[in-house]
Amino acid sequence: MFEVIEVPAEAFPKLMESYLSGSYRVYLIVEEMPEKKIFSCKECGKPFEAYPPDDIYTKASLTKTDDCVERTYECSNEKPHKNTVYWAKASPKVFMKTD
Repeated sequence: MFEVIEVPAEAFPKLMESYLSGSYRVYLIVEEMPEKKIFSCKECGKPFEAYPPDDIYTKASLTKTDDCVERTYECSNEKPHKNTVYWAKASPKVFMKTD
């Protein structure tokens, strides 16, 4: 049986330590970089593509949060509008297998 748990980054080391001291097997799952995301322009509704800035900040939002990376993109209109996307850190995922 597999279980997926999302945990905050600061809790991850303690969580791993507790699992490793028990009768669990821990698997490292490496995920590919997320694909592009397509948004609609806030001014005209035309689409624009946005890619994560790196493999840490992969969660896209149109509202600013603490500790995010800000990127500006232009829509596909003849006279492009600027749109801001905020990239936040995705929570680490822990996969556990219990016997």
